[in-house]
Amino acid sequence: MSILAFVIVVMSGPLIGGTFEDTMPDLSATSEWNTSYNTDIPTGAQIWEQTIPFLIVCAIVIIAGLIIAIVKGIA
Repeated sequence: MSILAFVIVVMSGPLIGGTFEDTMPDLSATSEWNTSYNTDIPTGAQIWEQTIPFLIVCAIVIIAGLIIAIVKGIA
């Protein structure tokens, strides 16, 4: 069941992030939060692409730990 929840989070993350970006108010032309003025601001897609590999590794480690616990008879 937790694997299903992880897959849902991975698949719905970009949709939620896109919704946040679409609802952002218009910023002034010289605002530090305006991506056309300050081009160093990362987008939600860039952050998701950088973060998701770590989440996948964490999920694999947790699953491996559960398998080891089951084999040892702890869980």
